[in-house]
Amino acid sequence: MNAEFASTPPDPNVRTQGGECSKASSRTAPIAAIGTADPEGPNRRRVLGRLAALAGAPLVADMLAGSAAAQTSPDDGLGDFALLNVVLSLEYLQFELFNSAINGAVDLGAAFRGANPGSVTGEGPVPDLSGEAAALVAEGADLEARHIMVLRAFMEGYGRRPVDRPALDLTASATLLAPAGSRLARSPFAGTDALFTTLLLVEEVAVGVYAAIVQRAADPNVRTVMLQILAAEGYQGGALRTLMRQRGLSDAAAAVTRIVDTRGGLAEGGAVAETGLGDAAVANLVPADTSGFILPRRLSTALRVLYGGDAPGGFFPAGILIAPGGRRI
Repeated sequence: MNAEFASTPPDPNVRTQGGECSKASSRTAPIAAIGTADPEGPNRRRVLGRLAALAGAPLVADMLAGSAAAQTSPDDGLGDFALLNVVLSLEYLQFELFNSAINGAVDLGAAFRGANPGSVTGEGPVPDLSGEAAALVAEGADLEARHIMVLRAFMEGYGRRPVDRPALDLTASATLLAPAGSRLARSPFAGTDALFTTLLLVEEVAVGVYAAIVQRAADPNVRTVMLQILAAEGYQGGALRTLMRQRGLSDAAAAVTRIVDTRGGLAEGGAVAETGLGDAAVANLVPADTSGFILPRRLSTALRVLYGGDAPGGFFPAGILIAPGGRRI
């Protein structure tokens, strides 16, 4: 993967490092209705307080009290903590998609995004997002925010500095989903169907990569963190597929699977039995193989899907850092 990527001209849809954007949103959601007019308001303090408290949660506290051997796990090449930074970058992508779809631009501060975050291209909210769809998206934003805070606290507890939010292009799905057809290959903020199709593309890749990282993690505490996140993402993916089935988006789900498998390739273990969302008699809400297993995906093939090729691009125009100030993949 190329290490550097050329910068692009300023765009009205691009948030700067500080998180500011030219557009404001009136939507609210559980994670944060944080207006730029009152950045230190009670909503922001409540949300940051709740997220910060996660660093002291029993699960994280127990893991940070791990053995000395675990705390000195090697991180050469793509070791455990390099892989956790990849996961953190994917969690930032998911958070920004979910949160921007319902809230527009929201800045949760340096403790959340890092001191020198990349810019974010594309902004919601999605105009027709309402009802159960909006409720699912609001929960997704909250879930991804908690994952980010736990990952940052976990790595800092090991004396490792997590990467800042990478540069993101949320509108890249318009190109990445081109094989799905013009109705779906649009900005995720063009409508609920386009949003769900984009979210499914990212979830399909993330769950597979997380399953592979669980298999290769050397540190038992890293495996515990990843198993917890993997399970939560699996539930989220199933809920997303359920609403897509109810919205008649089975063809879209099938297109996403074909795009992921064609561009990224399947890892070892077999083929997905069904690519759509099932029929009237039997649903297909779990993209499992013939053994009922979730297929792990190699990091290299997952990046090919998210980048749209073999070099940084797509959702990650500057690539993904595996360590602060370190090399990009």
